[in-house]
Amino acid sequence: MDVIRGQGFLFVDGLLIDPAMAWCFQYLPECEPPLPLLRGTAYDGMADFGPLLIPVRPGDQADRVWQQVDSPLHHAVWLESRLDPFAMQPILRRRLQVRDPSGQPYWLRFYDARALSRAHHVGLEFPQGFWHGIDAVWLPRDTGPFLAWANPHPDDDAAPRDLDIAPQITLDWPLLQALANTETEIRA
Repeated sequence: MDVIRGQGFLFVDGLLIDPAMAWCFQYLPECEPPLPLLRGTAYDGMADFGPLLIPVRPGDQADRVWQQVDSPLHHAVWLESRLDPFAMQPILRRRLQVRDPSGQPYWLRFYDARALSRAHHVGLEFPQGFWHGIDAVWLPRDTGPFLAWANPHPDDDAAPRDLDIAPQITLDWPLLQALANTETEIRA
């Protein structure tokens, strides 16, 4: 039996909800406003399309919608964290791009639970410090959420420098392949 989820954020792939910010305001009126991850970056013009952070607590409206199999939020990732949204935004932003072992940059869609489920299914782990500020990562399934990764060291940070979206973390090939949505990923 999984432990009870703590408060945190739904990390939402805006490509699955069009338009993402407007959808959140319409269908999650009881929730705190979502925070666009790209707000204030060179990609600010696309910020309302995601990825988004939605503050969430177990049992609240966002949680109930997330657990509905036919919901647009069903493929979001629950990031259990004690941090506030404005502290989490730059942390996750610094993980939107990663490098492969040869140094090539890639955009990482780690806000899509289907990709993370593939990595979890084959037993892959993220490098220590990847989940900085996050105590646990929960993924949805038809029978309810499950704990995919617990982070015993949430204070470790593999991307400590404020380089906005520039890649600082290298992921190995097996993890990159499990996270890829297609055979060919778009290079940064």
